[in-house]
Amino acid sequence: MNDPNTQTQLVDVALGSYCTVLLGIDNGKYPDANGLLIRGSKRTALIDPALGVAARGDRVPPVDLVLLSHCHEDHIPGLAYFPKAECWVHQADHYGLESIDRFMDLFGLQEPRRSDFARLCVEKFNYRPRPDALAFDDRHVWDLGGVTIKAIHSPGHTAGHCFFLVEPDQVLYLGDVDLSSFGPYYADAGSNLEDFARSIREAREVEAQYYVSSHHKGIVDPDKFRELIEKYGKVISTRDQRLLAFLDKPRSLDDIVAHRFIYRSQDDLPGIDWVERVSMGMHLNRLECVGSIKRREDGSYERFRETS
Repeated sequence: MNDPNTQTQLVDVALGSYCTVLLGIDNGKYPDANGLLIRGSKRTALIDPALGVAARGDRVPPVDLVLLSHCHEDHIPGLAYFPKAECWVHQADHYGLESIDRFMDLFGLQEPRRSDFARLCVEKFNYRPRPDALAFDDRHVWDLGGVTIKAIHSPGHTAGHCFFLVEPDQVLYLGDVDLSSFGPYYADAGSNLEDFARSIREAREVEAQYYVSSHHKGIVDPDKFRELIEKYGKVISTRDQRLLAFLDKPRSLDDIVAHRFIYRSQDDLPGIDWVERVSMGMHLNRLECVGSIKRREDGSYERFRETS
């Protein structure tokens, strides 16, 4: 893990008096992610030990607490390097650290993809169970000595996804509300479209001096954050409108998956059809609940049209 060529690409950026952003390769582009190190006078905490964190080796100081913004493969690769540190994750994602089988339950995958992905998580992302992991809930506060970390439950991406607000440095760690042009990702068993929209609105209301995303954008100032979070949130409604336009005539879920509303038509990645099916299923449910579309007897969907 300690490849010198990799280490030269890993940049540490100090924010305020207590925080250091551990930027991943290409600003945390998946499969890497950006971590956050917080040093207090009594304890040191690390948020999201990603691949780049693990690759730093001895550059990362001893850590007393490891906090996970959520339980996903790209946020845990370095967890095994801190066996004596307290490990904390929100109670809704907590079961994912019990075993690799329970970890797969978080994603809601079916065979054969479930077994393939489990193997990838163990071999590439170094998944190891943490039966000693501790569960926290919304607004839990850790006092490190002169600096505190407050968890802000922000579900949608996963059921237990959280922001972390570090004070007095006024750093808000956003986890996978990553501000990317791709937009929100919601394709797991615990994902929820309405929750994600609420979490985005709540992020707008948290005042900070620095905003740190797990991927892509990294460190963002308040003005840029307001611009990016606005665009990021609109992706959800844009997908709604694109779907409504597509349902100008009856379409099956297979038709919708093949049309590609989440990914680009030219994208060719493992699991794309699964993501499209789960994510657009959430949009279909939402639009059906508000009466914008209707489901036909044959299981297809079409836009609702009032008849005179």
